[in-house]
Amino acid sequence: MLLISDNNFSRQNLEFLEPFTNLSHLYLGTSNKELIQRGIYNRFQESLKPLRNLKNLVKLDIYETDIDSGLEYLPSNLKSIIIDRSEPYRKEAKVNQLFSNLRPYRKESFSMKVFEPDFIEFYDLQEWRKANEKLIKKVKEEITSEVLLKEAKEQISQLQKELVEEKNRRLELERQLNNLQISDQPITQVVQSTSQSWNK
Repeated sequence: MLLISDNNFSRQNLEFLEPFTNLSHLYLGTSNKELIQRGIYNRFQESLKPLRNLKNLVKLDIYETDIDSGLEYLPSNLKSIIIDRSEPYRKEAKVNQLFSNLRPYRKESFSMKVFEPDFIEFYDLQEWRKANEKLIKKVKEEITSEVLLKEAKEQISQLQKELVEEKNRRLELERQLNNLQISDQPITQVVQSTSQSWNK
């Protein structure tokens, strides 16, 4: 779990989260009205795409941020996005436009958890995905292409490494061979000199 909500992070995208692939709960939003009125809130922005490899993600809070796109990249394991309240405190928050696209999929359920409200409002991402199958399919193809490209680059990098190692081995063998030839010259000269003496 990563809980960094109700902070004052500067404007930045979500790429810093890409290494945390095992995250199950991610809280990025701001729910404190007093903080928001004082201009203190997380200024995360741009797309949700950097979260595409967080396969274990089950809960996401992006309330009052400026994240404006990328629903299609959210991992399939994430079934819903919890809503803290009906009306946002920051009317200008770009995430409001994202939520407006999800409004038809807004639902309410009874919570059995003590630390949650009796009723939880959430956006049903599964229903949204069904209504946007073409977009989801396109993203899956894109991700597959990215994986294949990454694997190809890794293979090329490995081959280049092996080529350099082979070149270094050849250079070392040539150096050793040259040293052997140089060390052999005095012996050859002695043999030739002795042979000449005998012939006299």
